[in-house]
Amino acid sequence: GPEVSGSTVVPAQPFGPASTCASRHGGHVIRILFAGLVAVLAAVPATARIGPPVDPATAAPRATTDYSEIALISDVATVRGGEPFWLGLVLDTRPGWHTYWENPGDSGLPTQIDWTLPEGYAAGPIQWPAPQRLPVGPLMNYGYKGGVVLLTRVTPPATLAGDQPPRFVAAARWLVCEEICVPEEATLGL
Repeated sequence: GPEVSGSTVVPAQPFGPASTCASRHGGHVIRILFAGLVAVLAAVPATARIGPPVDPATAAPRATTDYSEIALISDVATVRGGEPFWLGLVLDTRPGWHTYWENPGDSGLPTQIDWTLPEGYAAGPIQWPAPQRLPVGPLMNYGYKGGVVLLTRVTPPATLAGDQPPRFVAAARWLVCEEICVPEEATLGL
């Protein structure tokens, strides 16, 4: 992932070509491991925070838009120096609505996440789960009906500085569609 110096915004980066393992095994092993990780992340209670409560005037761990509910979750309650962990963006849409995969197909746009991380932390690319096929007339799109968890691996510096818990902010933008498409966005903090 990109290096972070100071309090820097890390632009969203789509996941690259399929890994060697995914190519060799049709992605089956990767999908099974990913499904297990998503199940673990979904079980993390909303109160399992990395830092102190986030000031609602800046960014909360959850938000509701006109067509979506979105939350920021973590697979750890405490960050340890040099030990990578996962942050997940949980994106749920109204019934019948959908969002898009990294390669949306013939139309649509993928969800983007711009991270603001503490000094010395690095965020990897979004890890996209396998999409659903979303045919629209003669077009073929790829995305997620109902909901998705988009994971990002974060690596802290080897030595953590200061006595304040780290704060992570995700500025997310996505396109949510049914008969029409609506761009939505939210900024979440954890």
